[in-house]
Amino acid sequence: MKKSPIIMLCVFMLLLYKTEALTNKKTNIQKPINWDLTKIEDNCRNEIEENPEKLITSYDNINFYTEDVMRGKGVITLSIDKSVEILNIDKTIFGSISFLKEGEYKQYKIKLPETVIAREIMPHSEFEVFEFDSEPPNFNADFLVIYINKQQKLIKKNK
Repeated sequence: MKKSPIIMLCVFMLLLYKTEALTNKKTNIQKPINWDLTKIEDNCRNEIEENPEKLITSYDNINFYTEDVMRGKGVITLSIDKSVEILNIDKTIFGSISFLKEGEYKQYKIKLPETVIAREIMPHSEFEVFEFDSEPPNFNADFLVIYINKQQKLIKKNK
């Protein structure tokens, strides 16, 4: 069973607090402390289940998160060297990612919501990454079907 870092942190903090309370000479413990580790672990688990996304990076006032849930049949990596429009299922514009210029790091103009949940987006790293959960490329003849913010989005294929 894979232990979450938050659960492990909660258990560590609990043990540290308990050890400090038992060894602190100034504290006069009159009745034993009843530690319910199950309740603390359940509270940590609930917090993780409510917020399963993990912040990867921030760029131009946009926070990019990832999550453990895989959507679609696989992951697609985009290499962006011009402009890419991202559409909603009804083909209205959801946002865009545009290449601006080359430098120490490539620079992009990203027009997306302030919070983006995708497999991995890191536009300002040495090796910029634009990865999205997706359906197979042959799923739709005209569009790539990707997932952003837990919803299907479309990217027009270049033919």
